[in-house]
Amino acid sequence: PGDLDNLCTDLGKEEPRCMAMDPTSRIRVPLDICSLLVVMHDMIAIPWMLAWDMDLQTGVRDSLLVSTVFWTFDVVLSFFTGFYDDGKIERRLRIVALNYLKGWFLLDISMVITDWISIIAGAIDSSADASGTSLKVFRGLKLAKFLRIIGLFRLIRIKIMMEELLDNTLAGGWRAMLEFVKLLCLVVWLSHVTTCIWFMLGTYNSGDTNAVWFDSVQYLPQGVDFLTVGPMYQYSTSFHFAMSQITANGVEMLSPLNSLERVFNILNLIVGLFFSSHVVSTFSAMMMDLKMRNQHKDTRLKQLGQMLAQFQIDQSLASRVVRQVKERMNSVKRLTEEDVPALELLSASLKKELRYSMWGKEVKSLPLLRLCSNINETAIVELCNDAVELLVLSQGDALFHRLDAANEAYVVDKGTVSYARDQDSIMVKGRWLSEAALWTMWRHVGEATAHTDCQLFSLDANSMYDTFEKHETLSQLVSSYGRRYHAALMAAIPPAAQYPDDLQVAFTDNADIVSSMSVKEQRIVAEATLHSLNQNKFGGMRNSNEMRQAIADELLTGKSIIIEDQNGVVQRVVNVAVLKLKTVDRRLLVQIGQFKDDELRMNVALPGGKQLRGENPGQAISRLLLEADFKMLIENIELTEVSRESFWKTSDRYGVRTKYIRTVHHAELNAQADLSSVPSFEHPFQDRKAGGSVMSGFSSDSGMADKAGHCLEQTAFKMGENLLVLLTQEELDYLSSDAAKELLDLYAQKFKQMYANGTPSRVISWTSHQVDP
Repeated sequence: PGDLDNLCTDLGKEEPRCMAMDPTSRIRVPLDICSLLVVMHDMIAIPWMLAWDMDLQTGVRDSLLVSTVFWTFDVVLSFFTGFYDDGKIERRLRIVALNYLKGWFLLDISMVITDWISIIAGAIDSSADASGTSLKVFRGLKLAKFLRIIGLFRLIRIKIMMEELLDNTLAGGWRAMLEFVKLLCLVVWLSHVTTCIWFMLGTYNSGDTNAVWFDSVQYLPQGVDFLTVGPMYQYSTSFHFAMSQITANGVEMLSPLNSLERVFNILNLIVGLFFSSHVVSTFSAMMMDLKMRNQHKDTRLKQLGQMLAQFQIDQSLASRVVRQVKERMNSVKRLTEEDVPALELLSASLKKELRYSMWGKEVKSLPLLRLCSNINETAIVELCNDAVELLVLSQGDALFHRLDAANEAYVVDKGTVSYARDQDSIMVKGRWLSEAALWTMWRHVGEATAHTDCQLFSLDANSMYDTFEKHETLSQLVSSYGRRYHAALMAAIPPAAQYPDDLQVAFTDNADIVSSMSVKEQRIVAEATLHSLNQNKFGGMRNSNEMRQAIADELLTGKSIIIEDQNGVVQRVVNVAVLKLKTVDRRLLVQIGQFKDDELRMNVALPGGKQLRGENPGQAISRLLLEADFKMLIENIELTEVSRESFWKTSDRYGVRTKYIRTVHHAELNAQADLSSVPSFEHPFQDRKAGGSVMSGFSSDSGMADKAGHCLEQTAFKMGENLLVLLTQEELDYLSSDAAKELLDLYAQKFKQMYANGTPSRVISWTSHQVDP
């Protein structure tokens, strides 16, 4: 397409790096949870410290210091944390900072300053008198910390997170019990605050009667003052009074003895009256709701039992039916969009964004769609909205049956799906099923059943095409991908490959498809992939301009491709196709050298080479056979099997790990093949003028060296620019090892002598196919 250059240029541009943190990021969420814990600490420690006039020593001081440092850090971090604006996340630093300054900054900084003044004053005033005088003022300022509870909007997000956790993990009964525990915790905390205020009234207020409630405490030993007993008895006595106010019952041994205490007592009774009624009514409502749900279950089970009895179902079958119904009624099923009517209130744009957030990650596990996202993320947002649906299956539910017409591909997100083509079953988790349905007229060749309760996403082929047609470049790229996938599927027949099924189609790996694309298409893939290096690692390679240019140059020559795998990791991939040809006597045809540019390159390897752009492995082997003047043998070669090996090796040039994919074509040379007609060297190693046999001047304790040398002298022949020999597998393993390096060097020197005139005059150092694919 004409806009490829502009597209690649745009992809090469880096996005602004100075962006605020996502408020739902993996860094911010744990900090929000920590802030909740710190607030809980302050809610308990500050009232207690103020009421009992605790000195800022050791543990108390240390805990307050940790709290103060945390809130100071939180103020700074708030300048770099995005916020939600009409459902969208705003991350531009300037706008984020202004929003915080106009909102919670003044309150936050006031509380932080108050905290630091209290800490510093406690450190400066070392004398008891100074501490008793000055710190009371500063401790009074600590009351401002309670305002933090009002200002913590993060609690809303934590509440939502907790509710989602409860929905996914707890059934109705456990959920009601936890709600009751939450109410109980609230009652205990309010009682704690009331306890501290009640004790403070007795400590700091003499009242209009010159008496305080301390004087009403009964059952103390004679001569013992309530203020002199331990803090534990003081706190438990005050807590007893606080709890009695919530239940609207007084405590006979504790009586208010002045007007202020009496007013406080009356206010507590009024609040306790309404609060206790609220607690009781809330708990009653939860119990009624639980009872109604259980009654609904009981009604359905009763109807099921009546139907089974009506048709006189066998007792064994009836028991299994009832058991499964009970299990499914008690299980917590994941919600779909149809189960949440509130989603209908969302705007179309926000609903698209929500869908993309919910299942965009799983959709992009298909490498092609991840590539499209790197090029144009808007298209994938539309795809998630228009072509993707959420499926929830219970254990035993069927996903599809054999020979059903297929128009959708599936990715298993949660749980496990059992796929059976023949007798054996394969457990599928976190991978795609029936991808071929996206590119061909496909019928399922196996059956898929939910092995456990699972959640899947389906991708509709027709809707996918409709979405990509709105984006010209992506439409052309997807169409090219589909054509190549279809070609690979049509070629997937034995012996070249196994028959395709819903799980795998031979040679349709992302690297295979991209390798067969045109130069311009591969350039789009590489540029989009390199662009994603802003967020991903590439085997340790620095994302420098020099490295990007080097990768681009290599791409243009067709030596390698750059892709992303299903996990978003950028890979450099080199495809190699080799031929493992056996003769009638079970020996292997092996290349031990190659003539190129007046040089003899000694290299023990199976005949083969790198795939060129636009080739699949079979086409690469056909080209290599023709280039090597194997024409006289092609008609007598019978392909028996194709296998694939992959391994990783660190690239010396880029310092990154590169994946080498080696496709081995196993073939046999039939009896009609006549190697005697192949131009050979007429056994030159026995030529007296050339110095006789090389083995006569080579000493080795290895019998394998003698056997390998004999084969080199007796079976070596030249075909085109290749020096070939017939070896057994054992001899090939030996010559491919370091132990044979000296022997091969001697033979290389002999070739140098033989071709001193008009033939290769230089010998390049020997390397093994195992070292350099």
